[in-house]
Amino acid sequence: MPLSSGPVTLSEVPRSDSLADSFKVSLVRPEGEPANSGSKTIVEQSSLQLLSDAERQTLDDYDAIFEKYSLFCNGRWLGVQVLQDSQDLMYLQHIVYMKKPDVIIETGTYKGGLTYFFATILDWIQREEEHDRPTYVLSVDRHHPDMVFAANWFCPPCADCVKSYATPVWERKVRFIQGLADAQETFQAVAGNMHDLDCLQAPSGHVKESKTVVVNLDANHEFAGLLKELIYYAPFVTKNSYLVARH
Repeated sequence: MPLSSGPVTLSEVPRSDSLADSFKVSLVRPEGEPANSGSKTIVEQSSLQLLSDAERQTLDDYDAIFEKYSLFCNGRWLGVQVLQDSQDLMYLQHIVYMKKPDVIIETGTYKGGLTYFFATILDWIQREEEHDRPTYVLSVDRHHPDMVFAANWFCPPCADCVKSYATPVWERKVRFIQGLADAQETFQAVAGNMHDLDCLQAPSGHVKESKTVVVNLDANHEFAGLLKELIYYAPFVTKNSYLVARH
């Protein structure tokens, strides 16, 4: 339902602490307006709800091209290779900035690009708010990023890219846990780190109500493996926080 037309300002857009609600408002150019027109209408609907069949097909076609040509290989963040879609990164940083988690649990480190991305966001939040509250990324994979930096399993090696695991922010913000994400011993290692970071209640092992935890699963890409990851790591997600399954 149109709320206004003509030039608009950000103050007219409702604000929300919910990620879902944040993107239920769209700024739409009315039919018949030229492509470079500044005349827009605020609509209280997600853009996905407004797409025509042809526009939805365009999105599907882009996704097919993105995967066909492995465009994720071109992702960079502060010199580090990040094998993610840039729009996905924008949503992820919004989650992290909005929730300001004490811990991010990530499975599927690979070369450490997304780990580094998360770590820098946590580091910036800490500097912006001038707090000394410890915040960490617990990143899980069977290989340390150093072992696979030159690997070409998914993308050509990036010889001139920054090594995420050799940066000061990695040293400050990342705890790497080596092991299969869906293995019991790896889960126990993650729980042990959560205990060390004073995030768990004793003796229940539940996350303390005062803590915020975000979970990002990107290790297993098959149903059985992902299901085990969900069983292990979903209970760490705190109330009103997020679990992201990247599959």
